[in-house]
Amino acid sequence: MAAPQSMSAWWESVTEDSTAEYASRNNYNILRFLKQVYLDGVQLFTFKLLLVGEGGGGKTQLANQLRGAPFAEGASMTNGIATSQVQLEGAGGARLVSYVWDCGGQEPFQHTHSIFFTQRRTVFAAVYNLRLAQGCALLHSYLHAVHAYAPTAPVLLVGTHLDQGTGEDAAAVADLKKRFPQIVGTTVAVSSLDDTNMDVLRAAVVPLATAPM
Repeated sequence: MAAPQSMSAWWESVTEDSTAEYASRNNYNILRFLKQVYLDGVQLFTFKLLLVGEGGGGKTQLANQLRGAPFAEGASMTNGIATSQVQLEGAGGARLVSYVWDCGGQEPFQHTHSIFFTQRRTVFAAVYNLRLAQGCALLHSYLHAVHAYAPTAPVLLVGTHLDQGTGEDAAAVADLKKRFPQIVGTTVAVSSLDDTNMDVLRAAVVPLATAPM
């Protein structure tokens, strides 16, 4: 992947030909050109979406579905962190680019992931398996780490394996939300196997990503 351009390099690249055209013209034409750039431009938001939770909870399949990849039967658990990019659309056609960080939930990795936890322009998805009655209770250590390193970043609860039914304990979810006020909204229950509620998840992420932080 090519290295990102600086703002000055980007401006130079998009205006090199056009500014040459207008260089010999008067101020009115120059201002008209700048107005055209402003009106035709598309606002771009970039943010991090960090998927945290127990190993085998469905984070990797979730990341695949978010970027439109097919369900990968028998996919192995993530070693360390895997990153990918997802494009979303916000209000008024605003373009959002989400850098998805799939954080492996195996114990050896849990103590290193927190160095990547940031709170500016970051949304956390705490992912757990809906088949387990106390699945959300396994999120405590992850949410403690999120609160310690990114205390103002929003957290969205995401329950996976919806296609296999749910044994979720509503009281456990309520207790989790009481302990961690960063959690916003209700649990988004999804199935990566058949893409159920992935559109709901995308819609839930967008306002969190674009809200003032």
